[in-house]
Amino acid sequence: MRTALARIWNRSPTVLSFAILAAQVWIPFSAQNFQTGDGSSYVYNAIVARDLLFNPHSPYSSVYQFRHALVPNWGGTILLNIILCFASAEYAQKFLMSGTILIGFLCVSYLIRSLAPRASPWTPLTNFVLQNFLLWCGMFDFILATMAALLVIGYYIRRAGRMTIPRAAILCAGLVGVFLIHLMGAAIAMLGLAVLAIWRWIVEPERPDWRQVSLVGAVMVPTIVLALAFAASSGKPAAYSAAPFQALAAFPLNMFNTAGGVIGKQSFLWPVVLAAIVLVIWRLSRAEWKSVRGGFAMVAIASFIAYLGVPDQGFGGGQAKERFVLSFFIFGAALIGATPPFATLRIGLAVYVSIFLAFNLIATRHALSAYSAAIADYLSAVGSIPAGSRILRVNYPTPDLPIRYGYAGLKRDPVLRVDSDVAARCRCIDLTDYQALNNIFPIVTRLDIDRTQQERLWDDTEKPGHATEETRWLHENALGRIDYVILVVDRFSEVSSRNFLSMIANLNEMGMHLTVSSRQAAFIRVYARDDP
Repeated sequence: MRTALARIWNRSPTVLSFAILAAQVWIPFSAQNFQTGDGSSYVYNAIVARDLLFNPHSPYSSVYQFRHALVPNWGGTILLNIILCFASAEYAQKFLMSGTILIGFLCVSYLIRSLAPRASPWTPLTNFVLQNFLLWCGMFDFILATMAALLVIGYYIRRAGRMTIPRAAILCAGLVGVFLIHLMGAAIAMLGLAVLAIWRWIVEPERPDWRQVSLVGAVMVPTIVLALAFAASSGKPAAYSAAPFQALAAFPLNMFNTAGGVIGKQSFLWPVVLAAIVLVIWRLSRAEWKSVRGGFAMVAIASFIAYLGVPDQGFGGGQAKERFVLSFFIFGAALIGATPPFATLRIGLAVYVSIFLAFNLIATRHALSAYSAAIADYLSAVGSIPAGSRILRVNYPTPDLPIRYGYAGLKRDPVLRVDSDVAARCRCIDLTDYQALNNIFPIVTRLDIDRTQQERLWDDTEKPGHATEETRWLHENALGRIDYVILVVDRFSEVSSRNFLSMIANLNEMGMHLTVSSRQAAFIRVYARDDP
């Protein structure tokens, strides 16, 4: 009896991990209208990319083109075009979310098995690090690149000290592949490789093997060159501002906020996991510090130091600090799962994590259901927009919307980029979709479109609520026509009402009228051109 109970207890992390994984994969399909932060924009741009590639006379070609200079961020575009072969635009983001979770689960498990070949790689800690703010914000390229980085690091760990030129070539190709998915994923991969190689060189009991270190250095050169070329072409340098103490006080930022309330922020989870990571690193034996496990502990520490020191914005991207927070927790979780002396702690921690992660998934599902209703109202208001239309979206502050629909406490706006979802479904042109305006994605606005117009469109996208004059200017200096203007405005909010009336008057002067469909949703007003 005791033997059977012990066997069940030892296998509980595996059972719990796969049970939670099933729930995580199911959640995107549990809501009628699923949205992450940027996910709809990924779907829209994947459709644009496919149309530009296979249809030279595509309507999208009047506004968009492929970026001629080097650019990463290809992961979501490629994966979504595979998904769109068997799923509609309505379901593509759901498949992307679930697929990313499944890929992440396998990649983290591969890393754990690389560190400890005899240990079970299945642990709820993997599920925990995948239930994060960045994924729910729809930063799919970064998440996919980070998971690919784990494969690169795991490949090196399995061959540490036995690196040959053919193996180095494979590692080099893997790094370049990670870069093409996302720059920050490549940075995390190179950080891991560099720390592991240097640490192994430092703790070598005999004469250091310069050839092994040199091969790892050579492996990173092409990716570094590509990253520098991309940084030079982005035209947006990093604005460095060292504030390590403020970063330390803000740790872990919003990393585990997936819903409102204490459970939604995973406040009972991340401090316990952090304490376990610190404990495991502190209790490593001298022999372990001289092994690959010690080097990997240094990788986790280096990720935390990088979080404290890196600039948060640069080269057209942002939230760099949060990305290193996630890498720190991923490396720390893998280290816990791969440290044999802590088997008892690992099982107890797995049970604890599973319980509170289950509560978080319930809270996340509740928030998803709440803002799914808001998105349903949004879509009902724009359902009459015909294919091929040119859409301009203007967001006003909507502070009362989360309270009215019941998703207060989210640190992201689930209705911010629904216009991209609308455009993807009706094959329209969304002039205010952020990716083409940001100049760091595969699809960009045409070179013959005035840069000032692009900047004003970007302002309408990222600084909602001030766009009255900009909308009129864009109408008069249009990149083609503007067929529909979607106003996202909370009519019951004092903040929204300040500039709202002037916008309405402006649209009327532009010859646009309020459509009947807009009356179906309290916070959406759709204006159409008077002429067909």
